[in-house]
Amino acid sequence: MEAILEVKRYLDRLTLDWSQYEATQKSEETVSVMETLQPHPNLKELRIKYYGGVRFPNWMMNDGLDLLLPNLVRIEICAVEYLKNYPLSANPFFPSLETLRIDKMPDLKGWGMRDIAAQQAPSYPHLQHLNLKNNTKELCFHLMCVSSSLKSLEISGIEDVISLPQELQHLSTIQTLTI
Repeated sequence: MEAILEVKRYLDRLTLDWSQYEATQKSEETVSVMETLQPHPNLKELRIKYYGGVRFPNWMMNDGLDLLLPNLVRIEICAVEYLKNYPLSANPFFPSLETLRIDKMPDLKGWGMRDIAAQQAPSYPHLQHLNLKNNTKELCFHLMCVSSSLKSLEISGIEDVISLPQELQHLSTIQTLTI
């Protein structure tokens, strides 16, 4: 029996939670399962935990999650160990996103980084809450500087951090900073 989540237009929140054991098993089969779980574009919150796939499914990669799920206000991705990069997007990334949490993704180097040489960051015009734990310094510094409306920033478990990016000094909207 298939869930056919694409037609569930009243589904607001979706949590895809694999077991911790499955997360340690690199698997194309896990990617195949994830391919069948594409949600309806009305989805507002997406949580992915312990996903053991070697890549995200095509529905998250090809057109970009921002185009497929334009109403997302919250994304949480936790303990996804085998991914190294998230795809690029030509359009502003997640125009409705308010909360982004990325935890325990030690190999993830890019999240929507377009042209690193040109220092172009994706646009998160409504991002207010950013929570980054146990990730790369490169990823964290990139994401800390992509929103001019950031109110809450929490970072921990980031190795080799001596100081925060200079760009944060000009961000007057920050109300809570947890390091």
